Amino acid sequence: MTKDASLCTLTDVLIRRFGADSIVVIDHWEDDDRAIGIASSRDPARLVYVAALEDAPGAYDLALEDAPEEGEDLPYSDCGWHYRVRLPQLIRIVANHLRLQN
Repeated sequence: MTKDASLCTLTDVLIRRFGADSIVVIDHWEDDDRAIGIASSRDPARLVYVAALEDAPGAYDLALEDAPEEGEDLPYSDCGWHYRVRLPQLIRIVANHLRLQN
């Protein structure tokens, strides 16, 4: 399935900013054309789930995830949410959470 054009553009922006070898797209949501996961190639368990908002073009909801702590029931640890984020702020959040260098 293809993804929403805004997610393709976002991926291109992140690759240009941080390098093609720095990030990897992880698609746990194949049936959702408005959602992708972005991870650091060095630590694919540390993930930013990105959902493009249909009712707010150019805005995204983000869920920050990490590998689960020992004994957790979920396959990830919740590291927080950000709502209705625009591109400049999204780039900062992704860079910080994935520990990417410019």
